[in-house]
Amino acid sequence: MSRVRAASAPALGILAALLAVSGSGPGDARARERPADRVVLHLGAPPQHLRFVDGALHFCEGGQPRIAAGGHVRSGGAAAACAAPDAPNAACSGIAPEVAVRSPPGEADDVVDWDAWSLPVTGRVHDCAAAGRVALIATGSRVVLADLDRQAATVLARRGADRVAITADALAWARGRTLVLMSGYR
Repeated sequence: MSRVRAASAPALGILAALLAVSGSGPGDARARERPADRVVLHLGAPPQHLRFVDGALHFCEGGQPRIAAGGHVRSGGAAAACAAPDAPNAACSGIAPEVAVRSPPGEADDVVDWDAWSLPVTGRVHDCAAAGRVALIATGSRVVLADLDRQAATVLARRGADRVAITADALAWARGRTLVLMSGYR
């Protein structure tokens, strides 16, 4: 069973926003929350296969499909996605624009390279995802949001993550059994 940690009213705004975007909330409002609203969920098992579908975060918990929306984690989603092993994207492969991760010899930190920009990150890359020209990168000690147009990076968490997911409106990361959802990051 999943539980939601008590959060402040602004933090609960992301779940309302996710619910509104998914079209299942009262009045089907399309409200935009304040920047950087966060909700922290504590789950029974580490979440895997993080992905946004129609504005709601779909993931697997203990091999079962789940959906985070409206302040709750509920059963649902594609069960087939939970059957396949979940491999993190530590090489940042398959995201556009093309990204390369390199580990300089003798260094403890990776460097993430785009065409005209290199971003040194603290630690080794565990997973990454992109939405347009914004990338979300997880290392063992940081979660970093990289804006390729501005060539700027923002550290979102100093504890790192195992898995990440991002859309144009929301992002999520998981560390152990903790799942963090964030809206309004732009």
